[in-house]
Amino acid sequence: MKRVYLIFLVLMVIISAKAEEIYKNEVGVSAGLDTNDAYELEASYRYFLTQNVAIGAGVGFYQQYFCDDVPSGDLNDGKWTSWRMADDDVKIKKFFLEPTVTFRTPALLIIGKARLCLEGEAGLKMQIPTDMVSVDYYNSQTNDAKSSVKFTGRGRWCFWETKALFRLGFPKISLSLGYAFSNLDIYTNYRRMTVEHVSFASFYPKKKQTQTFFLKLSFPM
Repeated sequence: MKRVYLIFLVLMVIISAKAEEIYKNEVGVSAGLDTNDAYELEASYRYFLTQNVAIGAGVGFYQQYFCDDVPSGDLNDGKWTSWRMADDDVKIKKFFLEPTVTFRTPALLIIGKARLCLEGEAGLKMQIPTDMVSVDYYNSQTNDAKSSVKFTGRGRWCFWETKALFRLGFPKISLSLGYAFSNLDIYTNYRRMTVEHVSFASFYPKKKQTQTFFLKLSFPM
């Protein structure tokens, strides 16, 4: 009798595996908002080593949509009376590359062709550790102005990131709601800049962790 049950269970596993088409490749796009008052966009690719483990990489971009931290100062050198970071450079923006490892649970809930599961992802967010900004000088008496370019390459370039996702999968498309936690510091380069002996670090918040909420569309291939 035990052998009959064992054979039955093996057959059920085989039938279940055949009923669900297994895809090795997957591309995705995501959009999110983070605690740096920034939005983030990413395109990604994953290759599944097994049904529940994948490796991949993403290429993304983030940019602040709001920032009230604008480095500026007063001068008394005779020619210029004040300086201020150019408006085009106030909101920080950056491209990044992120290799990842993903772990997916088996289906927790099945409704028709829809399958609900959880995903955990670990990655390294890598970006070019340089920034170049313009600083505008003004003379309030003569209305003269000039721009000067400031450059730094001393910022950090690599940050860790972990993600947790609720994934609702269909045969040709999946929708995920995710939360990401990382040590990303978007001010890493800006803090190291100095203008007229004034450090930009005094204008920006102290280093803190970054949290992101995002939506992701995935397409099995």
